[in-house]
Amino acid sequence: MNALRQLSNPDAKFVESVEHRLRTALAPQASGNAADRILSEASQHLSLAQAAKRARPRLLLYFARAVGADEMNAALVDVAVVAELIHTASLMHDDVIDEATVRRGQPSVNAQWSNCVAVLGGDAMLCTGLQMLEPYGMKLMQQALEVVAQMTRGVVLEVQSRGQTDVTDETWRSIADGKTGILFGWCGWAPAMLAGKPDVAERFHRAGHHLGVAFQIADDLKDLTGADKGKDRFVDIRTRTPAFPLVWAMSRSEMVRDRLTDLWTSDKTLSDEEIHAAGALVLESGALEATKEALRVEIDAALDALGEYAQRPGGREIAGFAMHLRTLLEPEQT
Repeated sequence: MNALRQLSNPDAKFVESVEHRLRTALAPQASGNAADRILSEASQHLSLAQAAKRARPRLLLYFARAVGADEMNAALVDVAVVAELIHTASLMHDDVIDEATVRRGQPSVNAQWSNCVAVLGGDAMLCTGLQMLEPYGMKLMQQALEVVAQMTRGVVLEVQSRGQTDVTDETWRSIADGKTGILFGWCGWAPAMLAGKPDVAERFHRAGHHLGVAFQIADDLKDLTGADKGKDRFVDIRTRTPAFPLVWAMSRSEMVRDRLTDLWTSDKTLSDEEIHAAGALVLESGALEATKEALRVEIDAALDALGEYAQRPGGREIAGFAMHLRTLLEPEQT
């Protein structure tokens, strides 16, 4: 998201510290063997890619700033690195599941090395992150483990739901909670806990969680509208992905459900014409308006949880990110 790419000088210093800590955390051990070097190289390949946005560390920084935490505290940097490691490990695993060949503008780890290296490299990255939390108490580590567990369940649920036309709204929500909501929530919760403010941590967790789900809905919305220039439209239809607009439309329009059933049960390669015709049916069902409303609800819930902190340093940046997502609700310019 472009709103998170614009860094002020204090933000840039923090991100530089995160980058440095990432490099040291993923460096091979001096006494390591060939396997250690391969896992390190594969992890650095994706983690240190120039196209990495560092959205989660930045959001974590803004939540920390909102509670007046020391922004260059080593603990805060470590926790931000852990958030990035969890996210990147999930990408490595996703690319194996999706048989993806490109990630962050370069060959994916599974394409550059193998599925085995990608899976084990992601596992090693998760272990590295959890070990980094050890000095900061069991509570942070336990919650990070719960994040990984929920993310795993979310991915399994999404994979099982691909190509299915009877996915419910509740199932979609569970997928979104796992894919983006839970880690964004942890990025709000963890810095407040480090600052010794558990009450604030709970509300920041809610704010982050809703923001993460909004982030996912925004992604689904852009696929539906073609808002991402340079990317194909209706990719979710082609890949049989249970995105919000498709789940909403299939559960409410027999015409959409029947059409997608025909496409998703076919053995032949789907043509662009078939994809766009199905996309037009989805749009006619009212899914665009429903998706925008769902995005609005999550944004409002995030801002409501943020409360008076939205007017403070850090909180203003979080609110700004939410308002950037809100621009997707505006009518398209013709």
